[in-house]
Amino acid sequence: MILRGREKAHAARAFEMIRAFARSFGESVHVEQDVSKLGGRLTMLIARKK
Repeated sequence: MILRGREKAHAARAFEMIRAFARSFGESVHVEQDVSKLGGRLTMLIARKK
């Protein structure tokens, strides 16, 4: 997710939105890397469970 302008002031809300997106998949995914912020970009690495 790329934050622009005023969105950068509300990064905590964006963190929660990304975590909620990952939770919406339930137990079918595994979080390999939690949310991290680099500049205005938030990333999270998830993978399908086998």
